[in-house]
Amino acid sequence: MSQESLKIVLKRICELQPSYSSENTPEMQERGELIRRTLTAEIKARSDFITHKMGTFGNDFNVGASDGIGRKTEAPWVRFCSQKMSPAPTEGYYFVIHFNRDGTALFLTVGCGSTTWKKGSLVPLSKEKLLEKTLMARRSIISEHGSVGDFVDQIALNAKAPLPKTFEHATAIAKRISYDDIDTTDFDSLLSQSAIYLRTVYEAQRSGFDLTHADQAEIEIQDIIKPQRKRQSGSQGFGLSATTIHL
Repeated sequence: MSQESLKIVLKRICELQPSYSSENTPEMQERGELIRRTLTAEIKARSDFITHKMGTFGNDFNVGASDGIGRKTEAPWVRFCSQKMSPAPTEGYYFVIHFNRDGTALFLTVGCGSTTWKKGSLVPLSKEKLLEKTLMARRSIISEHGSVGDFVDQIALNAKAPLPKTFEHATAIAKRISYDDIDTTDFDSLLSQSAIYLRTVYEAQRSGFDLTHADQAEIEIQDIIKPQRKRQSGSQGFGLSATTIHL
């Protein structure tokens, strides 16, 4: 599969970023079409090898995107995930392509939802909570693979609005690709690597790594009281809890 069309789309989105407006200007209309239709189509066209790397989590492979709800956002994104493990962008972990505000770079990342719905509005999760969630994801990858491979960069979207800053805090691992390097980057290889890492995070999540200490204590108590009970699939084991994993 040729990567040329994917690179053309990524470059054009970067080129439109300096023309950002919260209004639906011609530039933002074009960017919206590229984000929500063209780039998502490029990801879906690669579903065979991505879902293979995701293992059983690829059985409900889903691709989604946003360039803003109502008003346009400075930091549009496209993501892929397991629908069950991440039924909405506010839930679970997923792979995301982010674009920085001035269009000089894009980021391939694995991260988690940065907001939650409260009384009909999106409310950012605390920086501390996001740090806990991303640290556990990163540690699970390192525990399984020994490193985070090419995903060693810091994400910086350089946006003025507060929401994109939460995207940064919600990123566990990132690979920065400058606009000038898009043509020479092997995106299919990086997407494959991302899918493997996302699978690892999902496996760790199913083992119970994102349970709070209180949740874990309650499960242990219930195991003592009812040792024969069957645990739910998302509540098995604590080998990757924040208290037991060390870099």
